[in-house]
Amino acid sequence: MRKLILISLVIFFAICSKSWAEDLNGKALHCTGSKNLPYVEPPTYIDYEYIDSYIFLNNRKVKYLGVSERPPFHIRDWDDHYTYTTDNKNIYFFYKEYKVFKINRKTLILSYIEEKWEYVCKLSTEIDIRNDLNRILNKYIKQKEAFDMKEREGNKI
Repeated sequence: MRKLILISLVIFFAICSKSWAEDLNGKALHCTGSKNLPYVEPPTYIDYEYIDSYIFLNNRKVKYLGVSERPPFHIRDWDDHYTYTTDNKNIYFFYKEYKVFKINRKTLILSYIEEKWEYVCKLSTEIDIRNDLNRILNKYIKQKEAFDMKEREGNKI
């Protein structure tokens, strides 16, 4: 009887365990995109870097991190916009009930479902992602300041 209970418990935990699934919790992707993405229109004085990052959270949620493309420049940190599902080949992101984009699990290519653009992703950590986004943010702020100074040249009363 004890063996039967023990075997039942082992089977129960094996079936219910997340270790059987490829657990994404805590993993992060840092993605670089191509220029001319349809939704991005940065000012011409910015050397815009097409970078988005995603961190997989508990409960199949995804945190998005990125730098705004327009002043006032800031780091976007959204953890309530996306959920995800997976299959053997892809990870699918959803915004509400809409499937927005997918990531190929083998190549780590992120592509928008209805458009023809893609990002190439690499595994990273949240700390490394935030460091890179801060670097980009500081670069944009300096470029904006240089642009503003040039615009003000010769302005005298």
